Amino acid sequence: MSKLYELVPTDKNDTEFWAIKIKDEESNYNDLQVLYGGVSMKVIDEEHARLSFDYDIIDNPWQVDINEDELRDILGSALEDIIADAFESESYRIGSDESRTGNNP
Repeated sequence: MSKLYELVPTDKNDTEFWAIKIKDEESNYNDLQVLYGGVSMKVIDEEHARLSFDYDIIDNPWQVDINEDELRDILGSALEDIIADAFESESYRIGSDESRTGNNP
């Protein structure tokens, strides 16, 4: 996926997390900010797996419908890209250590 999102720091309950901000001016979801929750992967066979995830909408500046399959597809593609980048860089984390504060790992 071309980078149609960017990682942005966000605070939730006084704890810093990394959210994604959709950056696609042709999409109704441009500037929508999402925080991923639980993520799981179920292996189907040697070449296929099913990715499941929860998410919270952090900012919906255009008040778009967030219950559409198109949004879930965009978020799934972005999450796949984030996971692939983490494995390729061998960092296995999202975001930067430099912005971590307090006791957050």
